[in-house]
Amino acid sequence: MQTRLIGKIWRVIYPALVLFGTYLAVYIVAIMTYGSIFAGKYPDLESFMAAAGDIVSIAALTIGAVIVFIFYRKDYPVEFKLLYESPKYIIFLIILAIALSHGLNILVSLVNMTGVLGTYSQVQAGGGALSIVTTVLKTVILAPIAEELAFRGLVFRRMELYTSFWPAALVSSLLFALYHMNLLQGVYAFLYGIMLCLVYRVFRNILATLIMHAAANAFTLIFIYLGLDYPGIPVYVTVMVAAFAISAVIYFLVVRKLSPRA
Repeated sequence: MQTRLIGKIWRVIYPALVLFGTYLAVYIVAIMTYGSIFAGKYPDLESFMAAAGDIVSIAALTIGAVIVFIFYRKDYPVEFKLLYESPKYIIFLIILAIALSHGLNILVSLVNMTGVLGTYSQVQAGGGALSIVTTVLKTVILAPIAEELAFRGLVFRRMELYTSFWPAALVSSLLFALYHMNLLQGVYAFLYGIMLCLVYRVFRNILATLIMHAAANAFTLIFIYLGLDYPGIPVYVTVMVAAFAISAVIYFLVVRKLSPRA
């Protein structure tokens, strides 16, 4: 009995460990490369990683996405198809993603008193010569594919088979938060991960959460690159409440009505 339980736990969590491990392995290789090849070009390891960080992230995400897709393909048929054979649901999911992600960013920033968007923007600016193309490739394409296949496609679905929806959603969202290894992004990832699980429960199609994940990341990048901001806390609160209201309307009156599973 105990062996079977350990086996089930391992089967649930190892897709997340694959992404963790892939990042670790690629970063170790990058550090070794610095010592053997680039030590003369860069004054220290920190400056080398600042210059190569985007390439390292892209390599890790690409390798991780391929590995988790192989595991995913063994469990389930490929689901990359139009949702309900109608593009209008894709539009609803994009609106839901933008409204909810922006509302959560504001909420976490107000609670933190420093600002998630401000902190995220500083991280991007500190990366040096990161091109828009590589940033979009990493954040809007590769990250959603790798993370949705791992955390919703494998962790959530496997956990749901052993328990029920809420334990599965909480575990997958917690691992999703820990994966970001940053408190601000982790809180956001946990809350947004819950909604991704709810949406997956409705559509039973990994494309639905992929669309939401990519749309949320894309909107955040646009917000940052355009240098957008709000003039004060009252406006922040107003926008946050409006964003959550829009999210609730779309989910409960549109998305949630699409399936008897919800």
